[in-house]
Amino acid sequence: MSEAHLNRKLNEIDRLEKELKQLGSAQKVSAICSSLILYTENIKDPLSPGYDSSKNPWVKEVVKPKSGMCILI
Repeated sequence: MSEAHLNRKLNEIDRLEKELKQLGSAQKVSAICSSLILYTENIKDPLSPGYDSSKNPWVKEVVKPKSGMCILI
């Protein structure tokens, strides 16, 4: 993945995060993030060495946004 492509994805994630915060209360955003974190905790860390995405058909791409949270796309 090129650096430009990664930067576009990161910018998109940041934009979506801002939209989420505007759409609902902080509690709703927190609940959504907590759900994502709980879901991703059941999946081997895609940023770890030796991760094989072919074993997880749901993960097409791994993006690590500026906030440090790992997003599976």
